[in-house]
Amino acid sequence: MRRMIEDLLDMTSLDRGRLKVEIGVHDLTRLLDEVAELFNPHAATLGISLEVSRPATLPVAWAPS
Repeated sequence: MRRMIEDLLDMTSLDRGRLKVEIGVHDLTRLLDEVAELFNPHAATLGISLEVSRPATLPVAWAPS
């Protein structure tokens, strides 16, 4: 519920031109590794082997929350 309220407040700020978004370059590989680590235990219970194939670095521009 709190996240929804924060999102609504962000939308209001965006509509009024007051939302400040700081976009920076981040390495997406760390996030991909964290997601794979999170889902690996569940995948293993289903007999699924989860592997992430990615380059050593994968820079992207985003505004982390």
